[in-house]
Amino acid sequence: VYKRQAAAGNVIEVLPTGTFPEDVENVQAAIDNAVLGDTVLLKAGAFNFGNWQTNDPYTGFVVINKGITLTGDGFNDDGTPKTVIQGGNFAHKNHWDQGEHGVVNFGGFARGGVLENIWLKEPHLYGVFITGFNGEYHEDITVRNVWVTDVSPDIPEWAQDTAIGRSIDMGATVPDWEIYGPIGTITIENNRVSDLNSVLDTEFLDPATGEPYYLTPEGTELTFGDKGFEQGAHAIGLWMNMEASFVVRGNTIESQNEGIVLEYVSGTGDILVENNKIVVGSTSFGPDLQRGIRVTTCDPEGFPYASERTVRVADNRIEVHGSGGENATTHGMLLSNDNGLEGFASAYSVTGNDISMQNGEAAIVLGSVDPLAALRDAEIRS
Repeated sequence: VYKRQAAAGNVIEVLPTGTFPEDVENVQAAIDNAVLGDTVLLKAGAFNFGNWQTNDPYTGFVVINKGITLTGDGFNDDGTPKTVIQGGNFAHKNHWDQGEHGVVNFGGFARGGVLENIWLKEPHLYGVFITGFNGEYHEDITVRNVWVTDVSPDIPEWAQDTAIGRSIDMGATVPDWEIYGPIGTITIENNRVSDLNSVLDTEFLDPATGEPYYLTPEGTELTFGDKGFEQGAHAIGLWMNMEASFVVRGNTIESQNEGIVLEYVSGTGDILVENNKIVVGSTSFGPDLQRGIRVTTCDPEGFPYASERTVRVADNRIEVHGSGGENATTHGMLLSNDNGLEGFASAYSVTGNDISMQNGEAAIVLGSVDPLAALRDAEIRS
């Protein structure tokens, strides 16, 4: 099913079978058999990673746990990747004690993992994710030329009134929870992300109990009204929350509630967000939250970590579509860095961004109310 080419910097080829779970097992076996510097090449075709509603726990994903490249087999004439990973992941709500997962994950104590040239179609919860649990970290990660489309959301145990779907989620650094990483430089470039037609299946029954899968803490069914769930919905193209440095450039992110989010950011790594095209608006996740780029600090009580960074947001094109509702939050860009904790010394440079608002509150908002935070010592250029 897979074969290694005899050459320096080996290439291990994996052929799609179209059968679950064999495709997942074959891809993970190739990764496990690779060594530092190898490339695992997923040949053209569709790899079947299964349906989240019927997959057994911990069966619908793979982990890049070493410094290798997981790549697809090039692109078609219309620009679509020839290699497709269809579906993947599993019902998460009752399994958070084992940690969160995407369809393709970076994990382990490793350096230099690369994911490229692959189309993740209809993943569940997260398309690309950093595990970072149990003290693990993965250093110097690259995700490029990856398509992630139509993420189906989930409602986790820890936020049962929030629908969460994130195409690329770069994990979190929360030492108090033994979550670390990644570190080094994280490069996210030339990816294409969209959540068109993604829906939350509120009628799904838990196969273990036969009861509705999405229940409130009181045991009643969740409902999806005009304003979404009580705390809202998180359809996010790219979410980042850790100490690493970031280079985020050349990505196209469409049909999200929020495009690029750097949240609860701590540490000292520098951040560059440039030349991205972001289109946000009302989606089936909920109509009342649209933000193109959000760079916000943390709740000082839950995440008491300070930051000392240089953040540059440059030459991005942001379009905010939709009229929003009575209580809609519609921003082109939201920036804050000072929540009152000692040690915040981040400087922001915002230059050359093109923000188009069909309707909404403001193109740029300086400061946030959740958490309550201001923008301090920032350099903003028009």
